[in-house]
Amino acid sequence: MRYWIKCALRYLWQKFNHNSLLAMKMFILGGLIGLYALTSCAKLENESFSSSEKRYPLRFSIDMNKEVLPFAMTKAAPPLDMEEPIATRQGDEDLYDRIDYLVFQADEGNMLVKHKTYLKTDLDFGMVYDTLSAGNYNFCFLAHSSEEMTVEGQNAHFEDMSDTFHTTMNLTIVPGEQTAEDVVLERVVSRIEFQATDPVPEEGKNFQMTITSPASTLDLLTGEGTTDQESLVYEHSFTDEERGVSGTTHGFFTFVPNPPFALSAKLVSNDQSDEVLRERQVEGITPVANQIIRYKGALYSPQSANHSFTIQIWNDGAWGEPHEIDLEDDLN
Repeated sequence: MRYWIKCALRYLWQKFNHNSLLAMKMFILGGLIGLYALTSCAKLENESFSSSEKRYPLRFSIDMNKEVLPFAMTKAAPPLDMEEPIATRQGDEDLYDRIDYLVFQADEGNMLVKHKTYLKTDLDFGMVYDTLSAGNYNFCFLAHSSEEMTVEGQNAHFEDMSDTFHTTMNLTIVPGEQTAEDVVLERVVSRIEFQATDPVPEEGKNFQMTITSPASTLDLLTGEGTTDQESLVYEHSFTDEERGVSGTTHGFFTFVPNPPFALSAKLVSNDQSDEVLRERQVEGITPVANQIIRYKGALYSPQSANHSFTIQIWNDGAWGEPHEIDLEDDLN
């Protein structure tokens, strides 16, 4: 092809070299024709290297379940006249800032074949576009704000738990058909809170929660949590604004195992010298998805004994009447 293009250009130049202007026009025209021919050949060559397996377009529109309300993060319970929630993505950026899209090939033992993460700064955040070859797939959608998430097989482990929403669906991609689905996510975490009824002391330094048997690993295909073998420790340092104020709330997120598994929490508040102000042990915490479980009580003030004893001396210490015994004389 290139050889014949060169021959044509040489012929045009020789034929019209007596008229330089006409020759220049024809030369440019010939160059454009050659460039078009070259790019057409290159396009065909590139297409010849593409996969012979045809792919079909998919589109997913992600939304929230109408029944899912934002967790109450304030110190007081939400008002009873709360407005009816609207199933739109307006305000969802307060609930999560990234969406993970994962595709498992169902015919291959749920092998993970695709994983993409979309951030709220991306254009059309909340929409997923993809192309897949024909086959049977399990799709997983995960919305959260955790920056450290690792995926191994069909499990996702979170180093920093956040409010998390999830759903899965099974679809068979049929040749020649386009797929457009609305995806509704549901909350798959429980939030455990401890609300103080006593004020943060002026000498208070920090508050620690040691959680035994939390669930920070999620099965992506079932939405169920897996109990961790190691305890998790959360620490909060008091601010000047918090000291002297009651109602401070400390909390954490956890996935929900199936069957349910009870957690325990060790709560410790320390003073500026790292001496313990108060220590409490809470047992039998059972997480429930899409619910806040809130414990209220004293968390900072030193614990006093439940029983007091008043010490007194009977009769002001006066002795009772003496019991006198006579000694017999020794006749020997």
